[in-house]
Amino acid sequence: MEAFQKCLDLNNPPVFESDANLCPTSEPDQKGREILINVINKRLDTLGDSHKGLFNPDALELICEKSGGVMRDLVRLARTACEIGLRNNLNFVDLSTAKEAVREVRREYNLSDYHYPELDLIHRTGKLTTKTHSLPNKGEFIICDELLQNKLVLGYYNSMQESWFDINPILIEDLERWQAANNHL
Repeated sequence: MEAFQKCLDLNNPPVFESDANLCPTSEPDQKGREILINVINKRLDTLGDSHKGLFNPDALELICEKSGGVMRDLVRLARTACEIGLRNNLNFVDLSTAKEAVREVRREYNLSDYHYPELDLIHRTGKLTTKTHSLPNKGEFIICDELLQNKLVLGYYNSMQESWFDINPILIEDLERWQAANNHL
């Protein structure tokens, strides 16, 4: 039974640190990013020596950051970057290619106007709320439940196993545009 509990405890490695109050910061979480870089490098190792160095370090750093620590998203971003590199006849994935991959994957996320105030609050506090919203085809629902289900918000644990939350890093530019337009900076 204990082995199953350990499997249930597998969490997203954070890509940013939280402060002492469990609020997200813009400080990179080096340990979390190292885990993600190792995942990509191990997958590349299975392809043989000719694939070592396929990702420029800046490109790999961006892909790891924008994955938010979600392994599936990490692999999807890396794969998309490789597809773009293949289309453009590149020998390696550079920062420009990684940015293009991020833009391509970002288009798969859908934000509604009612999401932004919650995303802003979560990004500032690291905490979820129980605020609700109502839609004709969906009825009343808790906004944060929807944000979590659609990976618009991600959950993390600090070193003391205390939980905190933040906006999915692939969406941060969207939030910053909303903040600027609404004087929330």
